[in-house]
Amino acid sequence: MRKITAALLASVMILSLVAVFPVTTSASDGILIDYGSDWDYVYYEEDPNVGITHTAPDGWLDGSDNETWQTATAPIGPKWWGDPASRLPVQYYIAFFRHDFTISDISKITSLTMYIKYDENPTVYINGTEVWSAEGYIDSRYVEIDLTDKVGLLNAGKNTVQVQISNVYGGAIFDMALICLDAFTAILPICSDWEYIYYERVDTEIGSGVETPAPDGWLDGSDSADWEVGPAPFAGSAWPNAISATHFSVGYFDAYLRTTFTLDSVDGINSMFM
Repeated sequence: MRKITAALLASVMILSLVAVFPVTTSASDGILIDYGSDWDYVYYEEDPNVGITHTAPDGWLDGSDNETWQTATAPIGPKWWGDPASRLPVQYYIAFFRHDFTISDISKITSLTMYIKYDENPTVYINGTEVWSAEGYIDSRYVEIDLTDKVGLLNAGKNTVQVQISNVYGGAIFDMALICLDAFTAILPICSDWEYIYYERVDTEIGSGVETPAPDGWLDGSDSADWEVGPAPFAGSAWPNAISATHFSVGYFDAYLRTTFTLDSVDGINSMFM
């Protein structure tokens, strides 16, 4: 039996903490598409003053098109903006992406969750059938989308996810993962209790760094700080209507949080997600 401590530093205005560490004996059974995967793509340059003028290639959803596809590693972005793993050679475009994956035992896929970061206007297909779309962009985090009702679109053997995305204004980005969460076991459930200590900030600019350092020994529990205990999610007083279980008494803060969990055995644990 092994006791493990998870520790987090938050230097933010609001902390909506949802911490999960799933584990599995076989990552390939649950991770259908991983973050940072390779995607085949084709794109068409667009004029931001005109908007989208190109349409999808005929046959791109079933692979019968006549386009010359290239391959890039996600996150994929435009000629300039951000720090993607791969860049397209133009700034404004409409792009079409495809990624193949294989399911060896379809009976194990009982749920389906997509995590996607996008800019902008994505449409996602599974084996040629549209399953999700959105307007606008969310480029600073991955959005969790439950696609469990689309499990029936998956095949035993080869499957393909297709994504259409465009950019006619500002920056752009695309990356996604597709995961069967039922294949994992949560060892630190969401909304768990955490020990926490926080310090009010004077500088409220985002990205301005930590004002109050962590207590000495906080990572091994040898500190003498006066810790409190509360359930996640957490939020500061500047957001009284935030969906949180524990509210701090200040609006801007440096916070330190830690919790422990116990494993009966570490045998067979070869991957973790948070």
